[in-house]
Amino acid sequence: MPKEIELTVVHIDKRQVLGRLKKLGARYVTTHNYRRLEVPIKAGRVWLRLRTDGKKTTLAFKARLGSGIDMTEEYEVEVGSFKEGVKLFQTLFKGNILGWDTKRIEYSLNGTMVTIDKWPKIPWSLEIEGKSKKAVYSTLRSLDIKGKNVGNASIFRIYHEYGKEFVDSVKMDSDRLRRLLAGQH
Repeated sequence: MPKEIELTVVHIDKRQVLGRLKKLGARYVTTHNYRRLEVPIKAGRVWLRLRTDGKKTTLAFKARLGSGIDMTEEYEVEVGSFKEGVKLFQTLFKGNILGWDTKRIEYSLNGTMVTIDKWPKIPWSLEIEGKSKKAVYSTLRSLDIKGKNVGNASIFRIYHEYGKEFVDSVKMDSDRLRRLLAGQH
């Protein structure tokens, strides 16, 4: 299974990050508004994710094998539509589905992908993904930003950084999740 090599930085100043990216000549890639469904298989360690930006929908199996920035395996496939993926999740997992929306701003810098992410009920965070640990850490050093590098932290740990519980923060109200699962976005 392919490995992700990435780290997360929390407690960032979004304006400072955008300024540093511009100064370093980073290339703006895109902005995504994602809708996500996830099924935790082993909290913070193994999960399935269905994600769409309205154009492309993917289904991913992710397994965090340790805390190193190269310790998450990911297998991702494109699915025909979010609605098809929702039906699959609904059939297989019934009530164990979490759902929420996120925003992601993507840049390319020195062969790495730098993303600024907005998750529900917490401030913006930064993620750097690359082909090697050296590339990821080099990009982090060149950005020279304020924040706390939490490495390959689970989303549970990231929410704890802000004194929040992940599941409580992203749980859609039952009516909205029911409508989403019924295909009535």
